[in-house]
Amino acid sequence: MPAYDFICTSCGKTSTHYQVPYEDREKPRKCDCGGLAEYQFPLEAVKGINVFEAFYAEPFDCDVHSRGEWKHILKDNGLEEAGDKVGGARNYDEKANGMRPVDPKGKQYVPKRIREQRAPQPLANPHEPYTPSGKTKRQLKREAFEQARKQVGV
Repeated sequence: MPAYDFICTSCGKTSTHYQVPYEDREKPRKCDCGGLAEYQFPLEAVKGINVFEAFYAEPFDCDVHSRGEWKHILKDNGLEEAGDKVGGARNYDEKANGMRPVDPKGKQYVPKRIREQRAPQPLANPHEPYTPSGKTKRQLKREAFEQARKQVGV
C-alpha cells in the first residue's frame, strides 16, 4: 500500500501513514497531540507541474494555449525565447504601470509555410513589355509576321 501524508489541524505536525487503503486516505486520522490530522496531497507530485496561462501574442497576432504551441510558433519564425528558464520570460512586475499579460483574443496561429501558400501571387503587369521568353511583345509580333510572310512566300 502507498504512503500518505497527514497534517494535524491543531499542531501542524506532518506524519506519514503507510497502512492506509486508497479509499480511506481522505478520512481524518488521530494525531499524537489529540487533534485530527487531514490528508495532505503530496507536494512531490506537483513539483514538476508548470502551469501555463493562455495569452495573446501580439507579434504573431494569435493566441497561445500551451508551451508546446509557443515553442512551435517561435521555431517557425526562427526565434528563441529569452529569459529565465524556470519562471519563463513572461514574468512581469505587477506594480509597473500597465504591465500585465494580454488576455487571449480568439485568434489562431497560422504557420509561416501556410501563410506563404495563401498569399496572393502578384499579377503580371499588363504594361510589362517583356514576356516569359525574355522578348518584348513587339519582337514576338515581328517574328510571327516574318513567319507568316515566309509561309505566304512574300
